[in-house]
Amino acid sequence: MLLVCLLLIFSCRGRQSELALSDAASVIAPQEEAVNPQTRVMPAAILRIGDNPLWFELGPGGPVLIGSPDYASLNPYTPWALSLFITGIAASEDRLVMAVNRDGFLMFEPWTGGGTENMQDDANGIPNIGLFRIADAGLWDHYTASSLLLIDKTPAVLLYRDDFFNDVTAPPPSPQVWTLAGDRPLGLELGAFTPFAVEEGWEIDTLRLGPDAYWYYRGVRHNASPPELTYRRTLDLSQSGEPVSLEAFRNSAMPEPVFAAPALLRQALEGVFFLSGEQNTDKAVSIVSPEFPGTRQFAPGPAFSGMDMLEMSGYYSGRPEFALVIGKDGRGIYAVAESSGTDAADGIDLGFFVLPALPKGFVYTRIGCLGKAVIAVWEEQETWSVGAAGFMVMELPGEIGNYIQDYGN
Repeated sequence: MLLVCLLLIFSCRGRQSELALSDAASVIAPQEEAVNPQTRVMPAAILRIGDNPLWFELGPGGPVLIGSPDYASLNPYTPWALSLFITGIAASEDRLVMAVNRDGFLMFEPWTGGGTENMQDDANGIPNIGLFRIADAGLWDHYTASSLLLIDKTPAVLLYRDDFFNDVTAPPPSPQVWTLAGDRPLGLELGAFTPFAVEEGWEIDTLRLGPDAYWYYRGVRHNASPPELTYRRTLDLSQSGEPVSLEAFRNSAMPEPVFAAPALLRQALEGVFFLSGEQNTDKAVSIVSPEFPGTRQFAPGPAFSGMDMLEMSGYYSGRPEFALVIGKDGRGIYAVAESSGTDAADGIDLGFFVLPALPKGFVYTRIGCLGKAVIAVWEEQETWSVGAAGFMVMELPGEIGNYIQDYGN
């Protein structure tokens, strides 16, 4: 009887923040003098990348190292607009940035010292990664953050009040757009928003870059009865936009056709759509890339309703040229090519790609790469709600990592 009780106690405790010693040794607290020379920001941790994944859960004070998602906190499910989760990724050649709803930014950069001893590259030439948290949770916790945007190549988000899942009590954010600058998020005033003053009851609740290179945004005037809506677009966010119809605004959120993707990425997209072909639903893949001015979404065909959509994720690099595209379970396709821009089937190598398996109820939502490291975002999901959320970092599989290394040599 005692044995049964003990087993029940340990099984009910379920997910705990237990770490293997190898995991703890791979995440190092930096010394005081270890500072990013450009932003003067102290890294939250320095990560040694290897074959074993490093799992992090988002917490109120920043990312927390855990043994695996099996040990994540038993958070109550919360509507996504009110949850702590990663809304998007932006990639450049030398860093990767995430936006965290209700918190701020996370930034990953290669780390080669900066006053910290024993932090040189490992024997395989893989640089360690500095993890930076640049947040203002005291402000952001009152608002919902948009997916990550790139404004003049700088990561940024739109903060807005969500009144669908919660009663709005906080005043409208001012400014509404916040960008990554220095050691904290920096507010950015946009000329396109000037005609819609917060003092007059206006608030911008949507901002996105359409496939036609226009910025589309929606303004709502809450103090009118009924609330007044306006739909606009502009090529330059410093300039006032022009009105567009509701149909044009909705179409700006539609995925692009697969043929609009670069040739190598197109091969990977077609491969993952084929693998998911048995799922009778709309499909789309959101691609992060240093080559794109923001996240681009691709769908396999024109018959796209957006209802009950299976959204997958991927990463594309042009230098060297390779692509990863995965489903929510972490299984997918990689593609590499010896020469950039090739469209010949025999010039592109395709293969299966698999991330570490997640527990039941968990999914991968986004993926990015930094050098020979892959960084994947995960969530515990139940319909429109999120439980635990975080990210995983590990070395790319040999066939891709070796290709990147050979390119660098």
